[in-house]
Formats: sequence, structure tokens, C-alpha cells
Amino acid sequence: MLGLPRLQGALAVGLMFTLLSGVAPLLMPNPFFPDSVRWVHFCEVVSENFVFGAIVAWLWGRPEPKPARIGAMQRAV
Repeated sequence: MLGLPRLQGALAVGLMFTLLSGVAPLLMPNPFFPDSVRWVHFCEVVSENFVFGAIVAWLWGRPEPKPARIGAMQRAV
């Protein structure tokens, strides 16, 4: 994901997903949410979206190749 190692990609996607879908719409005041409710909902949405984005990126990311063990290579030959 994004050409990054799996963990860094998961953190980056989680952060981007949080900013785009959670932080941006809730920063500006609106007539539907009073300020106290908006800030509590902001904290809730930010934490949920970060975890969701990080898990999805972790699952969809390519696992890093494991180095082959020398002993296993010699037995195969």
C-alpha cells in the first residue's frame, strides 16, 4: 500500500482515512450538532476511522517477504 512497508502503510492509510472522512467534516460548526456533542462525536469518529483504515490497509497490504533460511535452501538442492 503506497509503496511503504506494511506497518507504515497501515498507519499512513489510517491517518489519511481519518483526516478525509472524520476530521474535515466535523471541524466546522454546523446547525445539527451543538459544540459539546460535536467534539465528543469528533473524538469518537477519529478513533474509529483510524483503527478501521489501519486494519484495512494492513489486511490489503503485501506482506514483506521472509528471508529464506540457508539450511532449508541446502536441503532443497
